Amino acid sequence: MACAVVNRERVVMSPGSMVANRAIGRSNIVGQSGTFGNSSAIKRSSTIGHSGAINRSSTIARTVAQLAESLRGEDVEIRKNAKYTSITDSLEPFSQSLAQALAETNQAHFLGMRTPDFNVPRVDGQQDVPYKAFYDEKSEAYRGGSFLSYLSRGPLSKDKYDLVPCGCDEKSGDPDPQVVPQDVWDGNVIADFLEKQGNPGTKDLLRKATAAPSSPEGSKDLVVLLNFVQAGYWGHMMDNGLPRVAIAARAAKRAGYKLHVLIPPEKVVYGWHSLRQVQEMVEQLFGGKLVVPDQSEDQLPAHCQGAGRGDERGDVCRLFFTCGLPSFHEVVRREFHRMAQDALDRHQSLLEFGPEQVSHPPRPGLFLLRGSDAHHRKGDVFSPKLEKELVATGQWDTASELSSWPLMKLGSFVRGHKHLLSVEGSGAYHMVWLRGQRGGRTQPQQGSSLGQAGGRGTVIELEPQGSVDTCRWLWAHCVGLDYKVVLFAPGETDTEAFVRASSAVVGGGPRGGPPGGPPAGGEEETDTEAFARAASSAAAMVGQVAAL
Repeated sequence: MACAVVNRERVVMSPGSMVANRAIGRSNIVGQSGTFGNSSAIKRSSTIGHSGAINRSSTIARTVAQLAESLRGEDVEIRKNAKYTSITDSLEPFSQSLAQALAETNQAHFLGMRTPDFNVPRVDGQQDVPYKAFYDEKSEAYRGGSFLSYLSRGPLSKDKYDLVPCGCDEKSGDPDPQVVPQDVWDGNVIADFLEKQGNPGTKDLLRKATAAPSSPEGSKDLVVLLNFVQAGYWGHMMDNGLPRVAIAARAAKRAGYKLHVLIPPEKVVYGWHSLRQVQEMVEQLFGGKLVVPDQSEDQLPAHCQGAGRGDERGDVCRLFFTCGLPSFHEVVRREFHRMAQDALDRHQSLLEFGPEQVSHPPRPGLFLLRGSDAHHRKGDVFSPKLEKELVATGQWDTASELSSWPLMKLGSFVRGHKHLLSVEGSGAYHMVWLRGQRGGRTQPQQGSSLGQAGGRGTVIELEPQGSVDTCRWLWAHCVGLDYKVVLFAPGETDTEAFVRASSAVVGGGPRGGPPGGPPAGGEEETDTEAFARAASSAAAMVGQVAAL
């Protein structure tokens, strides 16, 4: 499930994305007493396509329902007999199981994952939580359980992508997994049926594969299909899609497979160009390629598009369907976080820094501004004023136009800080670059960072009243960060509450700028003066290195 805002309306995502209710969290609320996030106030998306799309959607829904009913008995047997690998504090046991299954190219596999409960205490005022069908309010813990995935023997043709269900219709609400049959929404058995149906020669091919395994010279490709509602959106991918890729990435590498992350075109929200940083995530963190059929630069190889299996060359293409796996689980998300940190470590020496980074050492806090690239209005007219006031304290840096940054450069800049402040939105998912601190231990790092001294870091989200979204509450827990919310009325211009909350987090009031920063007590520099000073500082550093 992904938590996100679409046209500022709450969207209940497919449960196969694990119940994607636009989560409403609570957390050390500043600016309003009482509670917030009443689920009864949730609005549904009202966007409807043309009649042809509606008719096609209805036909698909009926077909999927018929498939689910006809395969129900088989689904029960498969769940009963599947091997479930238990994970506790690492995905490694499941990665080993998946890698072993990938090595066995002559058959499909249903791979189970058994997960433990994990506690995520709510904070004062919180009403709803993300993935609430799995959350026990009394114990304040997410329930673990047994979850199933599917690894095909061969490819799934693209005309079948929308027949594999990943969730009930988003307008159906937030189904209880105890009431809605799981096979309706996780699609594993249906994916298996469609893959075999699309390849009528499966029995002959299986016989050949058993007698003659694929050639070492052949191409081995693994396709992770992400077809939950509006999967092609940065916030949804960070919340629900990329954690699923993290489940597959290490196993694919071990087994010698090329990794492809496939998003059907109809699941892309703002066009292919809007997925640039998602593309970089797939490449830099997971060593894979992002594919949107007929849109992206990278496309699936011919033997992955149903154009023959390439058996003569020993080519192998397999589908890994993860809709039934718990993308919300802390073990899964922490694996994603580790891979993000590993990617930054690998690229640290290659990063280029602009004047905004070399003008002074990182300050404790970082304010991520909503720029011209933001898709939804939040009524945060106070942001320019707040930016100046925070910078003047000498405790906060700022960054804007986030989608225009090279991903690793942005990640490295974020990681130099301890606290993150942002107006509600998907920009706060960049907390994944912060190291975090779990169980009293800060995450491993290379070198040192100002941001890691003393205590846990904090994510502060400034939330518009009446449109509160704290999906990042769960993410902050998984990374190892505290989480706070400050409410504001749309159109608010008074920044006092925001400055007060941010000062409390970094531990004190305004202070003089650090070495290389604006002179303490002097007049604030203009942008031109700051740029000139930063450029001069960078030139001096280069000169010192050259003199060595």
